[in-house]
Amino acid sequence: MGCNHGKNSWTDVQISWLRANAPGLSVAEIARRFNRRFRAGVSVGAVRQRMYANNIRNGVDARFKSGRVTPNGIAKGQYYAGCERGWFKKRRMPHNTLAVGTVVKDTLGYLKIKIGEPKEWVHLHHAIWEYLNGPVPEGCVIVFGDQDRMNLSPSNLVCVSRGQLAVMNRKKYIYGAAELTRVGAALAGVRIAASAGRKKLKKLNHKKGAG
Repeated sequence: MGCNHGKNSWTDVQISWLRANAPGLSVAEIARRFNRRFRAGVSVGAVRQRMYANNIRNGVDARFKSGRVTPNGIAKGQYYAGCERGWFKKRRMPHNTLAVGTVVKDTLGYLKIKIGEPKEWVHLHHAIWEYLNGPVPEGCVIVFGDQDRMNLSPSNLVCVSRGQLAVMNRKKYIYGAAELTRVGAALAGVRIAASAGRKKLKKLNHKKGAG
């Protein structure tokens, strides 16, 4: 008996068949048997909807349960032998972790060196200067005397204050030779001192005028 199972095309005979045959079968299996029995072509969704509308229960819990085998043959909570090799164990480092002492170039062209785990890096020119001279003074930076960020010779590393660096950049006191840059740093220091002296003198004159 072929038929078009639209919204209201289910017969009492078909509903009775569903009620009698649904227990213990999945909805997919019910639909398969229904289509074979009635030479129909209804979908699994249509069968499920008709069962719900007529309060027909198959008694099958379709929720995934622990231990149930999936289509790939693996139960929930299980895994293929050997795949655990790709898991990270506690405190285990990935195979591509860079070792302490590794030197790389950052996006600004400075060399960095790894000094600790897991990701402790410092600029290499700072590390060299501090190895030879101690910690960089607060408020100071290390610049390359010849502007070459690959030239890590101690004689090319110049320690200046941030104030000096601002003046050196503004006045173009950073040259292509470390000796000249050191002179530029000294000139920047003189300018800063002179500016501070002028401000102090102006402040004193202001006080005198007010008195």
